[in-house]
Amino acid sequence: MRAISRAASCSTSVKRVKMPHRTVSNVLRSSSKRVLLDNPYTEEIYAEIPYLSKNEALTKVDHAIYAQCEWKGVPLHKRQYLCLEWLNVLEKNKDKIALEITQQMGKPITQSYNEINGVMQRAKCVLFIDL
Repeated sequence: MRAISRAASCSTSVKRVKMPHRTVSNVLRSSSKRVLLDNPYTEEIYAEIPYLSKNEALTKVDHAIYAQCEWKGVPLHKRQYLCLEWLNVLEKNKDKIALEITQQMGKPITQSYNEINGVMQRAKCVLFIDL
């Protein structure tokens, strides 16, 4: 758990929050070592995800905390540039992402496109707010 000690140095109060275990019966079904995710509309299996051990999950949280601390140190203009690059990637992959959203959420494809377009529009607005 080295990452947490480095991550903790960028914030005075880094602590884990315990989240209650939640399952949705028609979305999550579990086998012994995998979670089966299904499309709530078609009830077809969409993906199988391996369970993580508690240590594996905590390590991922530690890495995320550390990454956020590093991101915090990146100058604003560099973060804006990287976010614009991300928006370009999002635009280029819009069809694939919309299909993924539809398969995961069971919503009509037009709503998935609207979700992506809304994210892109809001992100562009936030990126260039005068502070």
